[in-house]
Amino acid sequence: MKIRSILIALVALMLLTACNAEWQKPVNLTPEEKTALEKQIITNRTTLESGALEGISEDTEEALFYWIEIARAYESLGNLKKAAKTYEEARKIYPRSEAIEVNLANVYQQAQLADKAIAQYLNVVEMFHSTKYYNQVAWVYAEQKRDLKKAEFYVTEWQKMAEEPILV
Repeated sequence: MKIRSILIALVALMLLTACNAEWQKPVNLTPEEKTALEKQIITNRTTLESGALEGISEDTEEALFYWIEIARAYESLGNLKKAAKTYEEARKIYPRSEAIEVNLANVYQQAQLADKAIAQYLNVVEMFHSTKYYNQVAWVYAEQKRDLKKAEFYVTEWQKMAEEPILV
């Protein structure tokens, strides 16, 4: 009975570690670089939350810049979960921002969340009528799902929609 409990605890710990690992990206930062990024996040969040952007509405391009910089800093720190949450928070304010939508898809791809990445890239194609993101869908299918038929399908779709033929 005790061994069974220990095994269940170990399996649970392994699953938890695996779930968290997919949201972490290995980074090679010096302590100074890490501190600088953490300060950048705090400064940008404070700027957004304190109204330091006087005269600038929260839904302007200037404010969007701060959201993207916060998310990119989290990415640079290897914390893809916080980067995704930042993009998800920003998309509530900027529901039609191609930069936020594409960057969110990129974070899902980096986190090895293939299904979420594919769905997000296809959402971007639909929202912005930009078939260039079929290329990213193809990459996710090829690299993460190992589905070369679907990857080839999306490359073909991308080529069909391209202004100039793309040689593969």
